[in-house]
Amino acid sequence: MSTYNTIVLSLKKDTERRKSVGAILYHLGLGFKYFDAITPEKLSYFDKEIYFKDLDYNPKVNREAVMATFLSHMNILKTIFNSKTNTLLLEDDLIPVRDYDFEKVDFDSFGVKQLMSEVSCCCQFYNWKEAGEIFWHLSSIHPTQAFDWELHKLRDKFNIVTVDEPVFKQSTKFISNIAPNGY
Repeated sequence: MSTYNTIVLSLKKDTERRKSVGAILYHLGLGFKYFDAITPEKLSYFDKEIYFKDLDYNPKVNREAVMATFLSHMNILKTIFNSKTNTLLLEDDLIPVRDYDFEKVDFDSFGVKQLMSEVSCCCQFYNWKEAGEIFWHLSSIHPTQAFDWELHKLRDKFNIVTVDEPVFKQSTKFISNIAPNGY
């Protein structure tokens, strides 16, 4: 049996999302804690003008929401590493698409295990040591893309694996905070 924390990244104000994901995780038998996401209003001058100076421009995407989400994930990586506890990270707009044995997770076999088959940062297991290494790496670059794409670029540098068949998918019940018009 694996021992790990489960964290749900969510904006504090998104109460309907929190209710929805809470019911899903209760049904799956997963205890969890919310991790309050950073909002665009909390971005500093350094964040917007220095760290994200090379971030791609896409007119369909709320650029500052991409930055805030990226920094939220960075804070989670740091929290995971500092806690020295392996972690399941989920975002608040997920729904399960198949059964998965959440009790038998071999954290020694990966650094990150993505639970969707496409590029995503909305559901993955993190080995706490690898979370620290990824945090350090991403702290030393100027990101050009959203967190999920930057994480995807690291799959050859770090032990990032993906399940053969998705465990979760993103719900269509909620409008994206990053790309409200899709992209």
